[in-house]
Formats: sequence, structure tokens, C-alpha cells
Amino acid sequence: MSTAISTMANALIDFILSLLRDPEAQAQFDAEPEATLAANGMQGVSYHDLCAVLPMVYDNPQVAQRAEPAAIVTPRQTDPEVIRELRDVINNNAYITNNSTLVDQSVNQNIWAEGDVMQLFDNEAIIASGQGSAAAGGDIVHDSSTDSSTTITAGGDAVVDNDVDVTTTEDSYNQTTDAPTTDNSTTTTITDSTIAAPAPEPAPDPMAEAATYADQDTATLPEGDGFDDAYADDDF
Repeated sequence: MSTAISTMANALIDFILSLLRDPEAQAQFDAEPEATLAANGMQGVSYHDLCAVLPMVYDNPQVAQRAEPAAIVTPRQTDPEVIRELRDVINNNAYITNNSTLVDQSVNQNIWAEGDVMQLFDNEAIIASGQGSAAAGGDIVHDSSTDSSTTITAGGDAVVDNDVDVTTTEDSYNQTTDAPTTDNSTTTTITDSTIAAPAPEPAPDPMAEAATYADQDTATLPEGDGFDDAYADDDF
């Protein structure tokens, strides 16, 4: 097989695997098969070329036959044989991803010796398996921090203040009002005053205090002259 034929076969195999791997490529091929072949440089592929590479496609470990029954698709009779065969491959096969890793560290050897034989095995396997995996013989230091710093270039002075203003309240929220007020008080000055004396008590009534005649003591009355005595006045 010449180099040109080998390159063509590899390109055809890669094209078939891309159809099995990418659902969008499958939809594009189903809608415009001839345009898709031409866009991938497969416009000159014959039916015999396709049949020659299909066994290598089926032997690929990532190609598996569909477990579920495939939908029955009746190819259009007007389609070329290459397009009908490619649709049959797409409908009955799937592309799988197998990320399993097998590590065999067993030792197989034959030893012939006349005396004692001592063997020391120190097998260490460093394996990175799977997408995004990493392997190292020692510790791995990974810094996942994000640098959000910003570089500012200015023609003159540039001041970037990153301080946070903190307001401290030391007193209550009582309000003090300083406003003019009107004094309506009255001041009275007394220079002299005359204080009236209290009225005297009324004098006792002499008539009320005098004793009645009946109440008077007759012993204290002056003894008068007797009517029996003759007056010395001769004129009487």
C-alpha cells in the first residue's frame, strides 16, 4: 500500500470515528451527506474504499455495537452506496470512552543458581489516568487562589483608596436644640409697704356685764337713813 493510499485510509477511518463520536456531526451528515463528505475531503471515496477500512473501524476498542435495537431506517435508493453504508455504520454502532487503566507489576523470570538467591523488589507505579489527572513522584502543591488585583496606569498621580470608613457612635441619638426662647416672667420690686394692723377686738358691753338687781349682794349696799328718823331740816 502506497503512502497516499495509507493516508487516505487513515483519513477515512478518522472521519468515520468522528461521525460515531459527535452527535452534531451525525446530524450534519444526515442532513447534507454529500456536502459533509466534500467538506472533509471524502468526495472521492468509493464503496470499495469504505468496505476496506470498516474492519479496522470495528476493531477499534472504542467502537461498540449498540445494545439497544436501532431504529429501522430505510435508506433512500437514490443515495450512493457510500452514503447508505455510512448511515448503516452510524445507526448500528456507538463510540464509547473507556478510561480503565491496568497496571501489571508482576515479575516473571527463570533463575538457575547453585547457592542462595535473594531478590528485592521495590516497584512503584505513578499513574495519571483520566481527563485532567496529574501524576508526580512527590507532593503536588496546587494554588487555586485567584489574583483579582488591578494595575492602573495614569499620566499623573493616581491615588487608590482601599480604606473602609467606620462610623463610631459614642452617644445616643438624643437631639440637642439650641433655639431662642421668649421669657414671659414678671419681676416686681417693692420699695415700701404698709401693713395694716389687725382690727382691735370690740369692747365688752357694760350693760351686758352689769349684774341684775336680784343678783346684787344686799350686804354691800350702803345703809340708808331710816324714814322713821326726823329730818333735821326744819324747813321740811
